[in-house]
Amino acid sequence: MSDTDTIDTVDELTIPTRQFGLTLSVDPSTLHMRSDGRHVRGRVIPFGEVATVFERGERFRERFLPGCVERMLQWQRGRGNAGWISLNIEHDESIDARIGFASQLEQLDDGAWADFELYEGPQLDKVRSMLSSSHQGLSVLFDDIAPARLLDGVRSRVQVMVRHVAATSW
Repeated sequence: MSDTDTIDTVDELTIPTRQFGLTLSVDPSTLHMRSDGRHVRGRVIPFGEVATVFERGERFRERFLPGCVERMLQWQRGRGNAGWISLNIEHDESIDARIGFASQLEQLDDGAWADFELYEGPQLDKVRSMLSSSHQGLSVLFDDIAPARLLDGVRSRVQVMVRHVAATSW
């Protein structure tokens, strides 16, 4: 799945989730693992790309506007990192499914990118294997912290707060 494909999400939570197809590789436009095996980097929010979403019985078109992560960047500057954003397996929020955290978030022309540090532990080899084979997608769980605007019939996200990023198998 590419970033521009239709995203059908039926989410029983009150917080929207979006999945963006990204693959592990050395291509700087995708999620990839660094040579130390404990750090991964990926684009977590694409800017300006329109996706069709089905959520809570409603179908609509959506995009994230450039600058929609500015408040998160301000918070990161105050904290010194983006550690409140966890990296999870799927959208499981249990402590056992948390495999890492965002050490840095940055805004580039094509979207918001995050550097994640994987946690040490007995499952680290398994997590690395999953990220390089079966779990090559990224999906975000986010809150709108400013109302979305309707621009040319597209729900446009103005300011969001990412709660977690999920490594997904789809």
